[in-house]
Amino acid sequence: VYYCLQNEFFETESAVAFAGFGYFHIALKQDYEKGKYWAKIALEILKQTRPSSATVRARWMLYGHIMLWFIPLKEAARKLFATNQLGMKLGDFKTAVSALTLSTNIALLEGENLLLLTRDRFSEMKKVVKYNIECAKLAVLDVVLVDELRGENTNPFAIFDGKFSSVDDLMMDAVTNKNINLISNIYFRRLFLAFWEGNYDIAESHLRD
Repeated sequence: VYYCLQNEFFETESAVAFAGFGYFHIALKQDYEKGKYWAKIALEILKQTRPSSATVRARWMLYGHIMLWFIPLKEAARKLFATNQLGMKLGDFKTAVSALTLSTNIALLEGENLLLLTRDRFSEMKKVVKYNIECAKLAVLDVVLVDELRGENTNPFAIFDGKFSSVDDLMMDAVTNKNINLISNIYFRRLFLAFWEGNYDIAESHLRD
């Protein structure tokens, strides 16, 4: 941030720095006004620069961790879903899937129609698997979560052509390959499912795990 200000460097990469600085003010100091101040600077930079991988990362930080405190949750969820689509277009699959997950979590909080969530997430998941199998492992968890909340089975594991058929299979694969990110995401989905179903003791146990 200091470098950007001293050298008047206001390219897309600097938006990531300002967004991160704003997030730290909120997460570490609970200073929401300063967080919003730096977020607005990042947003202004994004308006004046061409979309790039840095744009995706900045939008992920802004709408997934800062602006959701200041705008309606529905708008934050939609902005993150748009960030997912931009990330897919630009080839930043990891950030795209992370944005999709945040979008799903926020959409559930604001009461989005579960049928619409299933449709949109299933469509995005099928796109991801064509380009990055590791990211697809994360994307399928969103579809499974919404399926379980709906009491339906859209057979999302079919995209893996028999290699994986359940979340347990993904967990075994993650443990074998020491994929900490996938392991933590599986536990978080289990936590969210237990929470939304009203099983708070189970949710707490998953949180400890």
